[in-house]
Amino acid sequence: PACIAVKSAELQSAEYGARYLSLARKAVMVESKNIARLQTLFDLAADLSRQENGFDCELFGNDLQDRGIDAFRRDWQEAKYRGITRFPTLVFKTPGRPAAVLSGYQTYETLKSLLNSQKDHNTDP
Repeated sequence: PACIAVKSAELQSAEYGARYLSLARKAVMVESKNIARLQTLFDLAADLSRQENGFDCELFGNDLQDRGIDAFRRDWQEAKYRGITRFPTLVFKTPGRPAAVLSGYQTYETLKSLLNSQKDHNTDP
């Protein structure tokens, strides 16, 4: 449910999705809330709505039961297509280049190296 809720917020905007994810992380890790409960997810949406005037709680609730599920399924299908079986997994996409996939714990140096190689590719003629 929490993953679908994040996707439902993201359907309104990428910024709302990121902010909702941050609220969900804080709720579970700091406030010991059960983010598998629908009431908790709606409470987080209300919190986001108070912080962001444009966030629509009613649309979020509708998407939680419909479009959010579809968006989550598409992400899940992409994970299966890419053979992702460990979490967290990061997928870095650069136009004209195969996606780079990092699964599980990674060192800072590994992440930095991958990001630099992606950046270098984007500046090539």
